[in-house]
Amino acid sequence: MTPQAELEKLTISSSTGSMTSHLRDLTTAAKAFSEVTDRASTIRQFMECSIATGEHVQLLPAMGYMPALIGSDNEPVFLYQLIEMLEGYLDIDSLLEEFPTLNFSQIAGALSFIRKIAQINSRLVDPDELEEQFDAEFMNDLRQAFEERGNVARVLTHAD
Repeated sequence: MTPQAELEKLTISSSTGSMTSHLRDLTTAAKAFSEVTDRASTIRQFMECSIATGEHVQLLPAMGYMPALIGSDNEPVFLYQLIEMLEGYLDIDSLLEEFPTLNFSQIAGALSFIRKIAQINSRLVDPDELEEQFDAEFMNDLRQAFEERGNVARVLTHAD
């Protein structure tokens, strides 16, 4: 429920309920307000970082303020996607030589952490979950299409 709806609910219930009910409603509204304030603070910090680095990184409201670069085709390239690509180009062995007290898991964890930071958005959408859902739907559609054409679907299910 949105903070506005929580506050409206609180206003409506204030004329009818018990003090315990009012306190519970007020606590719920305060938590919702706190969450919105935290998200706004994070977005403000992202905007300050964008300004400090030349405003190349955009925080578009329509995209939940998820950090993105805008390509020449006016399509967003989200920073987490850029980080995924950069991971493929990194020479982990060189990083391990540069930081001999770290191990592969720590470096991989740090990269994952940076990627997750780049996925923060005001709508609390998890791009990884969306991609997993898309991939599952795509694979199901692909299997169905192959099944309609014959036994080719077994390649997708690793069946013999």
